[in-house]
Amino acid sequence: RKTAPPFWGVTIDKNTAKVNEMWHEGPSYQAGIRPKDQIIRVAGVDVSNYDETLAQMQKTKVGEVNTITVLKSDGEKVQYKMTPLTNRKEYKDLGELYNNTKDHYKIPLEEDKKAELLAKAAANAPPFWGVTLNDKTA
Repeated sequence: RKTAPPFWGVTIDKNTAKVNEMWHEGPSYQAGIRPKDQIIRVAGVDVSNYDETLAQMQKTKVGEVNTITVLKSDGEKVQYKMTPLTNRKEYKDLGELYNNTKDHYKIPLEEDKKAELLAKAAANAPPFWGVTLNDKTA
């Protein structure tokens, strides 16, 4: 049986190798990694550019915990435990190891997705009158 390819739930900038976008509630997001983080170490291997980062990400295995070190924008190095999933439909029988990207959205949000989510929230929100009632005068 073929091994499922790892899904980290991030896109990496080809020039800076920083996290560009990520799937909300994807494996990297759940671990604590955020957009603009610079991945500098993957499972014990230092990485310094896009190609190295991608190569090490692809070596990780679905369902196995990896230690990922990132450089935050404030210069702090932080380690996270991240478990890759897979997003390939042919592996959806893996249950909790399968991440259906159609059920999630990327952050930071594209403008059209922001508008769609705001419209949904507004449609389900209770009315707001902008009035505060004081029980002594009401």
